[in-house]
Amino acid sequence: MGRGRRPRVNQNGGRRPNQFKNFTPTYEHRLQIVRFYANNSMKETLACYFPDAQGTTKETKRKSIHLWAKNKAKTERLGSTNATRAMRKLREVGTATVLSKETELQLVTWINEYRADGAPVSGLMLHLKAREFAKASGVGEETFTASWAWRVGFLKRHGLRFRARTRQGQNSPADSAQAVKELNERMKKEMHRLGVDVVFNADQTPIFFE
Repeated sequence: MGRGRRPRVNQNGGRRPNQFKNFTPTYEHRLQIVRFYANNSMKETLACYFPDAQGTTKETKRKSIHLWAKNKAKTERLGSTNATRAMRKLREVGTATVLSKETELQLVTWINEYRADGAPVSGLMLHLKAREFAKASGVGEETFTASWAWRVGFLKRHGLRFRARTRQGQNSPADSAQAVKELNERMKKEMHRLGVDVVFNADQTPIFFE
């Protein structure tokens, strides 16, 4: 017997229309609301732009309109500029959470120590160490995430760069065949100890920076 079809949530067909309960208006839309509110009451403004808002949602919208109107100069600037009018959130220049110069220099020292030992440092290692140093310096983990953009900027500021390690152009040592034989023997012993039947090579080239 075939399975019956589920009844439509929207009796008119199609998906249920978006209620926009958590909708964040663009700066251009906020500017329209503020200009309307300048010549009309709050009740009329809510009825015009948020007719379906009820209860706490309606109160939240009321507070938002008051805030946009209070910061009218900012709303006018962001709502009328091509670069920002379609945005919903904007973090002003200079407000991003970054590490102090001293903390970054500690990271550079840590990297140089690894390089002195001939060990590469991966992007993930930098990410984890940067967050560790940030926490030690009093910057919360939820505030500083050591994002990819920050890492790229950090490498650029300190003359470091990402690159893939390669053995191209390097001559094999004279005893390389013996070294491979010894490695294979050690691997077989370790596989036997761990009960492993098959071993695969890594299918990706790790990215490091120097």
